[in-house]
Amino acid sequence: MTSVPAPPRARTFIAIAAALVALALVPVIGQGAGRAQGRADEAADDLETARGEETAVAAAVWGLNRTQQLLAVSKARDEALLAEITGSADATAASLADLTSQLGATTAEADTTSRELAQRQDQLREQQQGAAALNQCTDGLAQAFKPLTDQKRDTGLAKLQSVVDICRRAQAFLTMGTNDAQFPFDFADPFVVADGRTYYGYATNAIGGNVQMIRSTDLKAWTWVGEALPELPGWAEPRRTWGPSVLHRGDRWLMYYTARRRDTHLQCLGVAVATTPTGPFADPNPDPLACQDDQGGSIDASPVSDNTGQAFLVWKSEGETLPGSQGVAKLWAAPLTDDGLRLAAFATQILSADRPDEARVVEGPAMIPRPDGEYWLTYSTNRWDTAQYRVDYAVCDTPLGPCTKPRDNNVLHTDDSVTGPGGAEFFVAPDGRLLLAYHAWSEGGVGFPNPRPLYLARVSAAGNGNPIVKPGT
Repeated sequence: MTSVPAPPRARTFIAIAAALVALALVPVIGQGAGRAQGRADEAADDLETARGEETAVAAAVWGLNRTQQLLAVSKARDEALLAEITGSADATAASLADLTSQLGATTAEADTTSRELAQRQDQLREQQQGAAALNQCTDGLAQAFKPLTDQKRDTGLAKLQSVVDICRRAQAFLTMGTNDAQFPFDFADPFVVADGRTYYGYATNAIGGNVQMIRSTDLKAWTWVGEALPELPGWAEPRRTWGPSVLHRGDRWLMYYTARRRDTHLQCLGVAVATTPTGPFADPNPDPLACQDDQGGSIDASPVSDNTGQAFLVWKSEGETLPGSQGVAKLWAAPLTDDGLRLAAFATQILSADRPDEARVVEGPAMIPRPDGEYWLTYSTNRWDTAQYRVDYAVCDTPLGPCTKPRDNNVLHTDDSVTGPGGAEFFVAPDGRLLLAYHAWSEGGVGFPNPRPLYLARVSAAGNGNPIVKPGT
């Protein structure tokens, strides 16, 4: 629609009316404006208040955030500090453990050192005591030597007996306690026999005489008895008697021994007689029992009886001593007459040195019957004055052979306690124990004039029938 402008008069009227209306409304408008201004002021105040509150809240929020930040930083620092403290504590604990371990090691080392010092002190005391015992033993032997050589044998043997225990301690000192010899003096080629509950031991000539003789009731403590063969027959050179053995036949005791013949200077076998095992034994024969000049001489006789009571003699011929290098030692056997004073038949060879490690030597035979009907034959082999000397065995069908050497037939050899054992002889204790008496060198003292003390060993049979020899009784 198109607007039609009012006429002029009308416009005037309208303006006057509007003015009147405006005048009429002025108070009203003023009042409304005042109220509006008040409300505006209140709103402004409220707004200002709100703005203050908002600022306070914002400040509070900022403070809270700041506090949280500071707490986080503090927590991180605390955690770092705690970790450092914990690490330091762990390090301290580890260090303490290490120090404790070091202290333990130091304490253990100190204990070890203390024990070693105590052991050295004990060793020093033992050495001092051993040296003193050795001096006393040597003095005793020197004091016994003169009366023994002056034929004051009772006086000399009494002096020897007085230093038996001292010489035993000296021997233990010299062998560092590894030596369990039964008798501390030179007692080579030993032979032990039981008469009731008393044991008698006989050995090659030395300070105790032509045939040394000792006695024991327990095979531990031995005492000198005297000289078993104080007088030699006319055919024998003096101070050349060894390898004695004893056989009890009826009311007599027979001693088989070796001596060097005056006219040929070869070894020969002799036999002497006594009424008791203590002798004195005497050889009534003008000639040796056996010599075997063509075999280099005869030595090391030992008797054995079979299950019927027939006595035999086994011994060695010294073929290795013949000129040249082809000769070897051999073992022989022959039956004895009933009185035991003569050979009842020609000798039979039962063994020879036929192995390279025997060094052409088999000697010191000893034979014992076994319950199965066979016989054990022990013998020494290799050189008597070396550490290679040892005792092997063979198995024989009869005292006259045949005899067989098993492949692994050694029963005694050099070990930590003895060197070069040999001269072994069987004997039976009253309770039936089968024992072996033998001699041996001490380590570091091999060969003449070093002594060869008496040793004893227990003999038993293995499951295969072979002999087992263990030191001790």
